[in-house]
Amino acid sequence: MSGLDTTSSQAYGTSTSTTMIIPQATRLPKPLSTIGGGVAVIVHPWKLKASAGNVAISPQEAAYAHAVACFGHKHRWMAFIDIDEFIVPRQHGTIIESLDCLKRYSNISLPWNQFGHCGHATKPSDPCAFAYMLKHQPNIYHNHQFKCIIDPAKLSMISVHYCMTTDMNGATSNDKGQVVESLSKRTAARFVSSEFLQLNHYQAKSIEESQAKLNQTLHGELEEERKYRVLAQIKTLSTNVVEDTAIVDFLSRHGINNSREYSQYIKGEV
Repeated sequence: MSGLDTTSSQAYGTSTSTTMIIPQATRLPKPLSTIGGGVAVIVHPWKLKASAGNVAISPQEAAYAHAVACFGHKHRWMAFIDIDEFIVPRQHGTIIESLDCLKRYSNISLPWNQFGHCGHATKPSDPCAFAYMLKHQPNIYHNHQFKCIIDPAKLSMISVHYCMTTDMNGATSNDKGQVVESLSKRTAARFVSSEFLQLNHYQAKSIEESQAKLNQTLHGELEEERKYRVLAQIKTLSTNVVEDTAIVDFLSRHGINNSREYSQYIKGEV
């Protein structure tokens, strides 16, 4: 959240006590919070199930639309990411500084950089940034998934992995300002970029945490379908990996060099 001023979090299916933890965990003490003037965290318990006729509407998409409708008029940029996804500035001090180079565009697509269990059988004691540094390398036949950062004043369509805006229509830019004319062309090798903004997706976590997902079903998914998908995910993300230090390099640039310093920072002790 470096350089951001507001985070709106839709906590699907959570209780009031759970939502109270989120602002505490995402609070940013000095020095990073002051770079963008502080961070306000707004948490909405979210258990909406909606449909249009016989077509079910994803609770996640409904949450995104709600955020734009309620808060879009206050912001130049809005990013639609999950709690296990981190946007990491690679060349600049903050996310906003990177986006300042992309002002002419209203729709930015960031590809997933996916991390598996990294050999952890159970939840590690180190923070996520330091515990998970083995990134899965998708092969040339694997289609990348993306998340979007958009100008909410120009949003015309929103989904989990793609958006459209009034001025760019189906076109979108990557983090380098390179544009493709349709969303279907985002997977081209020349377009997929994490040079300035890297979207880390900690999808699997530890093996134990991943297996706990086997009993969860979301968005109407059948139990057996969920089990097969999660097991395949654990296997895939643990293969063809390479060390990725983008997030620890970012923290180091701000004086946070290890897990102990990170914990002190989160607790406001530095």
